[in-house]
Amino acid sequence: LGGATKMIKDGILKKFPCDEIYGIHNWPNCEPNKVEICVGPAMAGAAFFDIEIIGKGSHAAVPHKSIDSLLIASSLVDQIQYIVSRNIPPFETCVISVTKINAGSAYNVIPEISSMGGTIRYFSDEVFDIAKDRLMKLCSGFEKSYGVTVNVSVKKVFDILVNDKDLSEAYISAAADVVGSDNASVNGSPSTGSEDFADFLKVVPGAYCKLGHS
Repeated sequence: LGGATKMIKDGILKKFPCDEIYGIHNWPNCEPNKVEICVGPAMAGAAFFDIEIIGKGSHAAVPHKSIDSLLIASSLVDQIQYIVSRNIPPFETCVISVTKINAGSAYNVIPEISSMGGTIRYFSDEVFDIAKDRLMKLCSGFEKSYGVTVNVSVKKVFDILVNDKDLSEAYISAAADVVGSDNASVNGSPSTGSEDFADFLKVVPGAYCKLGHS
């Protein structure tokens, strides 16, 4: 992850200076031989988060002696889903997905520690700040409410990919020479997927297209 950042820090654009930069993403959700570009913000920025809940374990036969980290984690997953629907302005785009949860190793033990992780996708830093702030406050609230320790880490991984308008049109014009004008378009839809080519576009103007395939 983040290979573009490492390449830039390593001096790739100084070793191979350029005035414009272009990239292609193979796109199985698009018809074969179709080339599309979304002008402006085209792919979402992405952050990853990790949450660790430290409660009190016990035998499953005496749950009242525990502070059930797994039950608390499941409640937190539910509450995280409300961040987008109740905190993000409705005309903004944001996705928050919890993608993993890990706890316990036995049938008869309530685990002391439960952990989860996931991703936030966004098209503006302001939206990301809202989502991150709400996530942090939810975790703080759960910590106080349940008497547990909640450790949270949120890390930005990919920037928002922004295609230059003029260079996008030049790129599609060149693509039309190969695939035909009916198969080339600058009216592509933005994607909540993320791509570290965005880091190159922050340094050098350019465009990133989707190439459909089967």
